Amino acid sequence: MTERAQTSMDFLVGMSMFLIIVIFVLSFVPGIIAPFNDNVQEDTVTVDRVATQLSKGMLGSNAEPYILNAQCTADFFDASVVGNPNDCNFDPDRNNASVSERFGLSNTQQLNITIERDTDGDGDREIVSSGGILLKEGRSPPTSTASVVVARRVVYLDGQDVSLVVRMW
Repeated sequence: MTERAQTSMDFLVGMSMFLIIVIFVLSFVPGIIAPFNDNVQEDTVTVDRVATQLSKGMLGSNAEPYILNAQCTADFFDASVVGNPNDCNFDPDRNNASVSERFGLSNTQQLNITIERDTDGDGDREIVSSGGILLKEGRSPPTSTASVVVARRVVYLDGQDVSLVVRMW
């Protein structure tokens, strides 16, 4: 007979407690850390700021918010515009800057800006064109389960109510 006091019941209780503690730690620690590395609130504020800048000044005038200047709007979305021929409230000289860089965002934040309207009454919004320019800027948002934050503004362009949609991921 050995002089150890360990029985199979002691071993079973000890291992059960150890496994329960390990499972508890592995399942709850990621949830405790998640609020510190999730930036959805920051993205919401940022996309709202970009939509407000566009609708209240950059694409129109500060005196008439939410009424977009058709020529400045077309210039904003037209990559071939050089200089500021229409005295717009933004610098059209992009110097090959991405749409995110134009708003002072980091390279990890991607923007998609569109002006949309239901043109045929079917409930689906299509991207509007003005002066032959498709009013769309930036890459298409991901179709995966990635988090895309959206801000919408109803604005007036060329005598029509349209939606200014800013997406960020």
